[in-house]
Amino acid sequence: MTPYSLRSSEPHREISAVTSTGRTYTLRIKRHDSDDLVSSYPTPSDVAFWAAGSAKFEGMEEVSLAAGYRWDHELREIGSAVISYREGKTNPIWAVEVGAAATDVKPFSVRPILPTLPDVDLRDASSSDSGVSNS
Repeated sequence: MTPYSLRSSEPHREISAVTSTGRTYTLRIKRHDSDDLVSSYPTPSDVAFWAAGSAKFEGMEEVSLAAGYRWDHELREIGSAVISYREGKTNPIWAVEVGAAATDVKPFSVRPILPTLPDVDLRDASSSDSGVSNS
Protein backbone atom coordinates (compact mmCIF):
# COMPACT_ATOMS: atom_id res chain seq x y z
CA MET A 1 0.00 0.00 0.00
CA THR A 2 1.39 3.40 -0.97
CA PRO A 3 1.27 5.70 2.08
CA TYR A 4 0.83 8.89 0.03
CA SER A 5 -1.02 9.66 -3.14
CA LEU A 6 -1.71 12.78 -5.17
CA ARG A 7 -4.67 13.14 -7.48
CA SER A 8 -4.98 16.24 -9.60
CA SER A 9 -7.59 15.52 -12.21
CA GLU A 10 -10.66 17.65 -12.62
CA PRO A 11 -12.80 18.13 -10.70
CA HIS A 12 -10.63 17.03 -7.73
CA ARG A 13 -7.26 18.09 -6.40
CA GLU A 14 -6.50 15.83 -3.45
CA ILE A 15 -3.54 14.65 -1.39
CA SER A 16 -3.99 11.51 0.71
CA ALA A 17 -1.83 10.03 3.45
CA VAL A 18 -2.44 6.66 5.10
CA THR A 19 -1.03 6.13 8.59
CA SER A 20 0.48 2.85 9.75
CA THR A 21 -2.76 2.12 11.64
CA GLY A 22 -4.86 2.44 8.47
CA ARG A 23 -6.39 5.88 9.09
CA THR A 24 -6.53 7.96 5.89
CA TYR A 25 -6.21 11.75 5.84
CA THR A 26 -7.30 13.38 2.60
CA LEU A 27 -6.79 17.06 1.85
CA ARG A 28 -8.92 18.62 -0.84
CA ILE A 29 -7.64 21.95 -2.13
CA LYS A 30 -10.37 24.58 -1.66
CA ARG A 31 -10.69 28.34 -1.31
CA HIS A 32 -12.02 29.40 2.12
CA ASP A 33 -14.12 32.48 2.77
CA SER A 34 -13.81 34.60 5.93
CA ASP A 35 -16.10 32.17 7.83
CA ASP A 36 -14.02 29.16 6.66
CA LEU A 37 -16.78 27.98 4.35
CA VAL A 38 -15.83 26.32 1.06
CA SER A 39 -17.91 25.99 -2.06
CA SER A 40 -18.30 23.24 -4.62
CA TYR A 41 -21.06 21.61 -6.61
CA PRO A 42 -23.04 19.08 -4.50
CA THR A 43 -22.19 16.03 -6.59
CA PRO A 44 -22.44 12.56 -5.01
CA SER A 45 -18.64 12.39 -4.60
CA ASP A 46 -18.61 15.89 -3.06
CA VAL A 47 -21.32 14.98 -0.54
CA ALA A 48 -19.51 11.74 0.33
CA PHE A 49 -16.18 13.53 0.78
CA TRP A 50 -17.52 16.14 3.19
CA ALA A 51 -19.58 13.63 5.20
CA ALA A 52 -18.24 13.52 8.76
CA GLY A 53 -15.76 10.73 9.60
CA SER A 54 -16.79 7.83 7.47
CA ALA A 55 -15.44 5.06 9.72
CA LYS A 56 -15.44 1.52 8.40
CA PHE A 57 -13.56 -0.13 11.28
CA GLU A 58 -11.90 1.27 14.39
CA GLY A 59 -8.62 2.93 13.40
CA MET A 60 -9.43 2.91 9.68
CA GLU A 61 -11.35 6.17 9.53
CA GLU A 62 -11.20 8.48 6.56
CA VAL A 63 -10.63 12.08 7.67
CA SER A 64 -11.48 14.77 5.11
CA LEU A 65 -9.66 18.10 5.40
CA ALA A 66 -9.70 21.25 3.31
CA ALA A 67 -6.45 23.04 2.56
CA GLY A 68 -6.06 26.24 0.63
CA TYR A 69 -6.23 29.94 1.33
CA ARG A 70 -8.64 32.52 2.66
CA TRP A 71 -10.20 34.69 -0.01
CA ASP A 72 -11.21 38.30 0.66
CA HIS A 73 -14.31 38.84 -1.50
CA GLU A 74 -14.31 42.63 -1.13
CA LEU A 75 -10.63 43.20 -1.92
CA ARG A 76 -10.44 40.20 -4.26
CA GLU A 77 -7.16 39.15 -2.64
CA ILE A 78 -5.62 35.94 -1.39
CA GLY A 79 -5.13 35.82 2.38
CA SER A 80 -3.52 33.33 4.73
CA ALA A 81 -2.95 29.69 3.92
CA VAL A 82 -5.39 27.56 5.92
CA ILE A 83 -6.21 23.93 6.77
CA SER A 84 -9.68 23.13 8.11
CA TYR A 85 -11.72 20.21 9.39
CA ARG A 86 -15.49 20.21 9.10
CA GLU A 87 -18.56 18.12 9.68
CA GLY A 88 -20.10 18.59 6.30
CA LYS A 89 -19.16 21.30 3.87
CA THR A 90 -20.98 24.08 5.73
CA ASN A 91 -19.99 23.28 9.33
CA PRO A 92 -16.30 24.00 10.01
CA ILE A 93 -15.11 22.53 13.33
CA TRP A 94 -11.65 24.10 13.32
CA ALA A 95 -9.33 25.98 11.01
CA VAL A 96 -5.62 26.61 11.37
CA GLU A 97 -3.75 29.32 9.52
CA VAL A 98 -0.45 28.09 8.16
CA GLY A 99 2.18 30.78 8.10
CA ALA A 100 5.85 31.56 8.29
CA ALA A 101 5.70 33.04 11.79
CA ALA A 102 8.30 30.68 13.25
CA THR A 103 11.67 32.40 13.64
CA ASP A 104 13.81 29.29 14.17
CA VAL A 105 12.93 27.75 10.81
CA LYS A 106 15.84 27.68 8.37
CA PRO A 107 15.38 27.69 4.61
CA PHE A 108 16.15 24.43 2.88
CA SER A 109 18.78 24.05 0.20
CA VAL A 110 18.89 21.82 -2.83
CA ARG A 111 22.01 19.86 -3.74
CA PRO A 112 21.89 18.19 -7.14
CA ILE A 113 22.86 14.54 -7.15
CA LEU A 114 25.21 13.82 -10.03
CA PRO A 115 25.81 10.15 -10.82
CA THR A 116 29.32 8.82 -11.30
CA LEU A 117 29.20 7.10 -14.66
CA PRO A 118 31.79 4.57 -15.85
CA ASP A 119 34.14 5.44 -18.70
CA VAL A 120 33.41 3.23 -21.71
CA ASP A 121 35.79 3.18 -24.68
CA LEU A 122 34.27 1.52 -27.76
CA ARG A 123 36.95 2.61 -30.27
CA ASP A 124 38.61 -0.82 -30.31
CA ALA A 125 35.38 -2.78 -30.60
CA SER A 126 34.88 -4.61 -33.86
CA SER A 127 32.03 -6.67 -35.25
CA SER A 128 34.15 -9.87 -35.10
CA ASP A 129 34.67 -9.39 -31.34
CA SER A 130 30.95 -9.17 -30.68
CA GLY A 131 30.12 -12.44 -32.39
CA VAL A 132 27.98 -10.71 -35.03
CA SER A 133 28.74 -11.48 -38.64
CA ASN A 134 28.11 -9.05 -41.47
CA SER A 135 27.45 -11.73 -44.06
